[in-house]
Amino acid sequence: IGEAIRVIAARGLGDVDQLVKCSHERSIHLFIDSLL
Repeated sequence: IGEAIRVIAARGLGDVDQLVKCSHERSIHLFIDSLL
């Protein structure tokens, strides 16, 4: 059970990392668009 929870937690952290990266890139694009 512990191993399954660990896998789910690792996968969840990976998803969160991707979400943060996507929102970060989106904000950068918005910033560049506002400069242009």
